[in-house]
Amino acid sequence: MTTVAQLITRVREGRLDEPLTSGSQWTPANMLAYINEAIKDIARVTRHFKTQVTVPVSANVNTYILVASILEIELVYFIPTADTTRVIPLRGAHMEALDQQWGEHQNISSGYPAIYTVYGSSPTLEMRLYPVPSMAGALRIHCAVFPAELTTDADTLAIPAGWEDVVEEYVEYMALRKDRDQRFQVAFGMYQQKLEALVDHDYINSNREVIHDAWSGGIPRWLAEFE
Repeated sequence: MTTVAQLITRVREGRLDEPLTSGSQWTPANMLAYINEAIKDIARVTRHFKTQVTVPVSANVNTYILVASILEIELVYFIPTADTTRVIPLRGAHMEALDQQWGEHQNISSGYPAIYTVYGSSPTLEMRLYPVPSMAGALRIHCAVFPAELTTDADTLAIPAGWEDVVEEYVEYMALRKDRDQRFQVAFGMYQQKLEALVDHDYINSNREVIHDAWSGGIPRWLAEFE
């Protein structure tokens, strides 16, 4: 894993030809700020920073505030306290699409939930469950998040292995722009190019734009989701 100190050294001495002992305006504090900006931008664009969040669920309570770092919810499961061998997948739906589902019975209570929706935005993003669970349990949420900010030289970058140079390109771009050095345009172009490559990177060698259907074989995602 690459540390903050290692990345700063690579950028200053390998890209900017600026030894760490010089009095450059590219201070370690500035470089650390650029690194955090890069990671935040990469998180927003690629959704590659994944984690699992556990939310305790109380019986007869259907609304929960989620952690502020969540960018995108991918999968949600309900695990009943009374039977932790069961991992029940919940279906996600937008709030405006649920009126036909729950009608005037939004607060009906029945066993375990089958649907979740979200409302608002971070840091007060709400998740609402339907039906209202009548039993205690926990939600296991698989989601893309913003990583925690780096604060020291010894912190390691939460970046997919082998893609550290994407952060380096962003830091070089910001340092040159601050210095009013026109080479920043080249660095920015390289950052965008590598960022697009990271967006397309997938550990599973399959085309997510094609959905398998048992009857017709592979069909395009746009056709499968057409309403």
